Amino acid sequence: IDIPNPKPLVQLVEADLEVGPGPASFRAEAWDGLKPARTLTFEWTQTQGAPVVLVDDDTDHPSFFALEAGTRVFELMVRTLDGTSVSDPLQQTVTTLNVEPFAATLSRLVVASGERVPLDGSFSSDPNADALAFSWAPSADLSKANEPVAELLATADGFYRRPLTVADGAGLMSPPAFAEVLAIDRAKADHAPVAVVDPVVVARADAA
Repeated sequence: IDIPNPKPLVQLVEADLEVGPGPASFRAEAWDGLKPARTLTFEWTQTQGAPVVLVDDDTDHPSFFALEAGTRVFELMVRTLDGTSVSDPLQQTVTTLNVEPFAATLSRLVVASGERVPLDGSFSSDPNADALAFSWAPSADLSKANEPVAELLATADGFYRRPLTVADGAGLMSPPAFAEVLAIDRAKADHAPVAVVDPVVVARADAA
């Protein structure tokens, strides 16, 4: 049967996408049933999820940028340029995944024993831009264990290594990062040269 004004034929390249936080794009393909084929136009509209700015929403390959985890749904309509024929709507689903945060410490210090030392975890971050909950491993010499900057009392000479983990709003927890402090006798701290290495601390096994 010859249909005088057929609807454009449309398909999504991948109807259900999962992406990490950041840029996301998706594609559709469309054909006209008439020959010669008419020019087709694309119209994408977001129908569900946290709002985003859809770039190139009048093409077959729109994109957006999102850090917040969640599922977003976009509807596609394809029309002939003269508007006389319209496709059936299609639903594109894009899920931005929640990924684990990163714990980071900037404390690798040489101090005199008996001093109170700040352990700084404030440069920890979350790829989804979630607020973070801080957790320094509790110990008798550590205070402010649930704050970005904890405080260590270096009561005696020795090497102190204290782990920090952070969790996002969904409870997803980071691998640990470690703050390291070397406490030495005050006379040695005043008169003996010491070398302080790169302050960025990487995760490694816990030790007192």
